[in-house]
Amino acid sequence: NIEQLKQALQFGIPFVVLDTETTGLQPGGIVEIAAQKFRGNNVVAEYHCIVNPQCMVEAGAAAVHGITNEVILNEGRLVSDVMHEFLDFCGSSTLVGHNIEFDLKFLNHHLRKLSLGDIRNPYVDTLELVRKYFSLGTVNNKLSTIATHFGIDVGGAHRAMKDVDMTRQIFIKILS
Repeated sequence: NIEQLKQALQFGIPFVVLDTETTGLQPGGIVEIAAQKFRGNNVVAEYHCIVNPQCMVEAGAAAVHGITNEVILNEGRLVSDVMHEFLDFCGSSTLVGHNIEFDLKFLNHHLRKLSLGDIRNPYVDTLELVRKYFSLGTVNNKLSTIATHFGIDVGGAHRAMKDVDMTRQIFIKILS
């Protein structure tokens, strides 16, 4: 419930905000993972990685996030290397994301392929919080639309770390 989340934030219990950029809409390929661990209003650690999903990025997805097959070949790390690091980064923290089930679907797809099992952390979805507790009067509930409503800069949206930062700020504003 929202009161428990407010108390957790006030007491400095760590949360991890995450976001992924993908090869398309169907589970298969993650091309970027970003996360911020924060306590209260303070970011205490960040994780970011370009990932080589070993499959092609759909043109529509690349047009949204700008991560091309060339970028992946030059900068991407193997999913098998990245997943262990990412799980270590998250630890047992409560996860936060905007439409987080989309991200978890992709992450869990890769974790299952590596025989690591699904992420079992508790999680909070800012999309669901906004729908449940706010009547924003916005055209849609996209991350950038909600961020704009709360006066958060949306420059660089659709890259994982920028989306993580916007989601963290939205989460804090919702609980303020």
